[in-house]
Amino acid sequence: MKNYAIILAGGMGLRMGSVVPKCSLKLTEKSILEETISVFENSELVDDIIVVVPELENISKSHKKNLKYVLGGATRGQSIINAITTIEDEDAHLIIHDGVRPLLAPDVVQKGLQELANYDVVKTVEKSHNDIISFEKVITREQYRILSSPDFTTLSYARKLLPFLEKDNCITMAAFHTFSNPKISYVESNKENIKITFPEDLVLAKLYLRK
Repeated sequence: MKNYAIILAGGMGLRMGSVVPKCSLKLTEKSILEETISVFENSELVDDIIVVVPELENISKSHKKNLKYVLGGATRGQSIINAITTIEDEDAHLIIHDGVRPLLAPDVVQKGLQELANYDVVKTVEKSHNDIISFEKVITREQYRILSSPDFTTLSYARKLLPFLEKDNCITMAAFHTFSNPKISYVESNKENIKITFPEDLVLAKLYLRK
């Protein structure tokens, strides 16, 4: 089966405090989105790339790999639907990634696809340095993980989730709503795979790239 990378870049990034859409901000000589696309363009595991954007104007046309742009929806779930419905294959592997995570390591993609051979959904997670409290008990950092990106699933399984993705922004929650016992596994993210949300995240991402 072919491996499709779906990059969700439809958000405006209001928390960044910029009039420019977050994915369009410069990280190097490239924008955040262009750096994220490069992760999958440089991967031998990825066959095609679908980028979900807020508008189809003023987008870069120079790419090394099969790539198409799709208009995003009002929610993350709807944006995933818009991307999935453009794929005509009977089945495929899907790598669904945040457009503002340009520092994803190649081995995370490899491990996620390997896990997908035995599971319906594979989530990328990261360890926390802190314990948390739920107002009733303390949950230590060894007892939980923080959700990261990408998500891995198959096209055939994602199609079963389509009615639920309209209501949910998360592949995992849609899976739980659809099936009583979906097979879900987890792979650990590289620590540099941060989500660029606030101005300080942009500074940190630039430091990681220089390093």
